[in-house]
Amino acid sequence: MKEYSLKHCLRILTMHLLAIAGVVVYGWSWTAIVFALLAFYIRHFAVGGFYHRYFSHRSFKTSRTFQFVMAFWGTTSGHKGPLSWATSHRLHHKYAEKPGDPHSPKVLGFWKAYIGWLLQEDSLPTDMTLMKDFSSYPEIIWINKYHFLGPITYLGFTALVGFCIETYFPSLQTTQMQIIVWGFLVSTLMNAHIAMIINTFCHIFGTRRYETRDESYNIWWLMPFSLGENWHNNHHAYPKLAASGLKWWELDPIYWGIQFLAKVGLVWDVYDRSYTDRESTSV
Repeated sequence: MKEYSLKHCLRILTMHLLAIAGVVVYGWSWTAIVFALLAFYIRHFAVGGFYHRYFSHRSFKTSRTFQFVMAFWGTTSGHKGPLSWATSHRLHHKYAEKPGDPHSPKVLGFWKAYIGWLLQEDSLPTDMTLMKDFSSYPEIIWINKYHFLGPITYLGFTALVGFCIETYFPSLQTTQMQIIVWGFLVSTLMNAHIAMIINTFCHIFGTRRYETRDESYNIWWLMPFSLGENWHNNHHAYPKLAASGLKWWELDPIYWGIQFLAKVGLVWDVYDRSYTDRESTSV
């Protein structure tokens, strides 16, 4: 059995304790809560739209410049680097519900699939044999290695926003520390837990439209939090699709965002719903 890392355990425990202590000590304001929600959704879009649908599945194409923007944007979520994230996700599809799947509740049990795998010594490794399609981009390898620059930069941004709000908009009754606690700590943990919920809950219960070789499920009520990542059975049936919501009522805001980026010319060749009548892809 893989050993737990004291460093990872302390890091995750400290983040939770700081968030709880920060809320208790500094309180809340509607401005801080709104900022936290915006921060959560903007960074979750980067994880779902970029780390997942681009770096893991290549669901669309983009320029080298915007590829780096997507990578850096994703790092602000605290989900490590794009290549390490995509490595684990490609392993998840390759070995779904079998030994080798990094976070299968069927293989590992609920606790290890939810968070235990992230506490292990070698959690979220980067395997370039699985990521050869990005091996010719040294800037992506660089930001993958120095992924911690994203959260640090975002922390500085929240501190600056908090200072400006407290200094120039005192009527909002919001302090700099409230913005840091809610906008950085709370929203970062929200990003972490929604990913862990998708990884586990969507492999335990829900509905299945497609008979895939794994035990993936769609959970409709997770949509407001996951922005479309909750249509997990659809995704496992057609993993390369840029869209996970395949029916008109399966809302998929992450796909809408990708469509918007296509309209303004930042991405193109979006692998869209017209491909659902074709054979499912393997990556």
